[in-house]
Amino acid sequence: MLLSFAPIALPTLLSALKKTLVLQGLPPSWVDDSEEIAANIQRAKAKMAELAKAHSKALMPSFGDGKEDQRAIEVLTKEITDLLRKSEKRLRNLSNNGSSEDSTLQKNVQRSLATDL
Repeated sequence: MLLSFAPIALPTLLSALKKTLVLQGLPPSWVDDSEEIAANIQRAKAKMAELAKAHSKALMPSFGDGKEDQRAIEVLTKEITDLLRKSEKRLRNLSNNGSSEDSTLQKNVQRSLATDL
């Protein structure tokens, strides 16, 4: 038996998608914040690995004055600090968002992210 499907017009597909999203609902806004915090933590970890390599390189004997290495270290340090500060600010705001229904889950996520941070 061969199945055939009629093509669906894009507007029909989009309206069906919107209805599905309305019925299922979107996640609370604190979920977006927690995902951004987790991504920032991963970026900060990667930058810390780069910073460790930059420190190792700066400590090696060289014929130059090392200003380029020091500049790279300063830039990486600033980027890491900015990521951590943004994450900390988002983490503090995380406790202010959300309903009482999911407050336990939200607090658990917040604690986990704070531990990682």
